[in-house]
Amino acid sequence: MKKTITILLVLVIGMVGVFAAASSGLPLSTETSTIDVTSTVTQFALFGVTADTVLDANFASQALFSGAVNTTITKENFDMLTLASAVEVGKLSGINSLATPVSLTITTTDFVSGTNTIGLTVSPESESILAAASSAFGTLKNTSITLVETIPGAAALAPSGDYSATITIGLTV
Repeated sequence: MKKTITILLVLVIGMVGVFAAASSGLPLSTETSTIDVTSTVTQFALFGVTADTVLDANFASQALFSGAVNTTITKENFDMLTLASAVEVGKLSGINSLATPVSLTITTTDFVSGTNTIGLTVSPESESILAAASSAFGTLKNTSITLVETIPGAAALAPSGDYSATITIGLTV
C-alpha cells in the first residue's frame, strides 16, 4: 500500500508540474506563419490563317493552336471570274492570354499583272481577339476572309497575264 501511495504521489506531483508549466505564463506564439506561392503566366497573342476550319480542341493551348494555323497560305489557280461576288480565300483565327483584347487589321493589294490592275476589297477589314478571362484564353475562331472586285466585272475583262495579290494581317496590342 505504501508503494501505491508513493506511486500516486509521484504521479500527482508530476502532473502538477505539467499543468503549472502550461499555465505559468510562458510565452506562446501569437504570430502567424505563411507560405507565399507565386507564378508567372507568359503573355501571348497569336493568330494565323488556314484554308480549313480550326477545330475547337486546338484552341486549348498555345502549342496546339500554333500547330493548327499557318503564317501563310497560297491559293493557286484562283478563278478570278468568281470575284464578282465575295469569295472566301481563307480563315483567320487567334488566341490571346492578355487581359485585354487585341486588334487585327486586314488589308489587300490589288490583283496586278505587269501594268494591269484589278481592284480588290477584303472583308472584314478588322477583327479582334477577345481578352482572356478566368481560366480561358480569348479567341477568334475561323473568321472567313473574303475578296471581291471593286469594279464589278473587271476580272472578266482583264487582259491575259499572271495576276497576284497579297492579303496582309497585322496585330495591334
